[in-house]
Amino acid sequence: SPVRQDLVGAMTKGGGKKKKKSSSAKGALSGTKSLSKASSKKRLSRLGKIQKPGETGFGGSYITRSVILRRLQITLKDFRRLCILKGIYPRDVAHGKSNQTYYHIKDIQSLAHEPLLVKFREFKTFMRKVRHFVGRGDIQGARRKYDQVPTYLLNHLIKERYPKFNDALNDLDDALSMLFLFAALPAQGRVSADRIAKCEELCQRWNSYVSTVGVLTKAFISIKGIYFQACIRGIDITWLVPHQFAHDPPSNRQVDYRVMLTFLELYETLTKFVLFKLYRDDAEKFVNPSQTAYSNDDRIFSHLRFALSRETKYSWLEFLLKSAGAQLVDDPSKATHFVTDRANPQPVPNGVEQIQPQWIVDSFNNKRCLPIYRYAPGTVLPPHLSPFVDSSDYKPAYQEELNAQTSAYSKFKQLNSDATPLSAPAPTAAQQSFPVTAKDVQDDPNALAKIMMSNKAKRLHGRMMHGIARKRDAIARLKARRARLEGGASS
Repeated sequence: SPVRQDLVGAMTKGGGKKKKKSSSAKGALSGTKSLSKASSKKRLSRLGKIQKPGETGFGGSYITRSVILRRLQITLKDFRRLCILKGIYPRDVAHGKSNQTYYHIKDIQSLAHEPLLVKFREFKTFMRKVRHFVGRGDIQGARRKYDQVPTYLLNHLIKERYPKFNDALNDLDDALSMLFLFAALPAQGRVSADRIAKCEELCQRWNSYVSTVGVLTKAFISIKGIYFQACIRGIDITWLVPHQFAHDPPSNRQVDYRVMLTFLELYETLTKFVLFKLYRDDAEKFVNPSQTAYSNDDRIFSHLRFALSRETKYSWLEFLLKSAGAQLVDDPSKATHFVTDRANPQPVPNGVEQIQPQWIVDSFNNKRCLPIYRYAPGTVLPPHLSPFVDSSDYKPAYQEELNAQTSAYSKFKQLNSDATPLSAPAPTAAQQSFPVTAKDVQDDPNALAKIMMSNKAKRLHGRMMHGIARKRDAIARLKARRARLEGGASS
């Protein structure tokens, strides 16, 4: 029919036309075409850089030791030496494997440009030549070749690791302990006699500076050795001096001497830098190597002369006496104190006090000369109290006795001086207007403060008070144990 024909024609005309695209679609297509033609910088700013695997996240921050050895082309022994000298240590990685050692990638990047790497490779080539002489049986030629061994310095590492002098002083504890340890070892195996002589020289120079300037503050005799502490530029430096006994050093299986010698190599250079700085800054206190312009009048033993018996001639004891301003004499008749460690000492002239070495250490720690009757030869010595322990909470019986003597000595000096006697300070106006009674303090001294506290502050205060109560209980147990021991000894 005509109606049907008109309907089919209208559908055919409408279906044959293409649908027009929207303006947004046109803009997207044009932007893509322009982006493909744009420069790489513009594309990078709009879409960002394509991240490669291993450059971000865990893989981009840490690297394993096996990969480091392969990239740097060095042996494990040289890598350990380099890490010790540079101060690079493994990192504790939470998401890493338990059987692998990880290092930070920035540490390894600084390690790749280290000049010591070139020196290590030169030494490796040199030792190959020496082994060539040994393989041919030319021992003399190998010795002549070994005399030309390449050397290196660690000065740049000290300047890099310690940009400030206080940083070097803070790290001097381990350096001094290591130097005094090797100075006491016998020459055998990897520990050569020349290395021991260098350590002894550095130890003597350090003792000379400390005793001359008078910066020694504490000393303590323990089983491991003698602990000393000096205060230089406001920094406390503590080191350990081994006992001067004949002993067999541990074997190579018990101690890795290669690692210890690497640390010793670094500590020698560090100590030389520190000593040079100290001697240069305090040059006015040293007139010449045997005479000093520093006044000893303010030290503990400044007016005393000590003579040491044969069994007490220790280097550490002489160092302690010189640091306290004492004079050392060889003739006991010219001394004021004779130091002995025997139950039946040799006879001395009248007026010369005989003491045991512990009296010197205890008097030095208490900053005054203690009574001698407790330290006479043959008597049982009192407890040797450590000055490195905080005794503010619990004080041993001998410490309480010393405190009482010190208080009495201070009052005696004050009575004999022209100063006005001690009196209680007058109450202030605030104390007169708002008196605090004993009942208020006994009930709760922190009642008002607790009201103003937040819940978090209250919980923190509760934990603090719990710790204080535990410490108080421990002190009470120590006092009860001391009372039982004293009671058993008296009975």
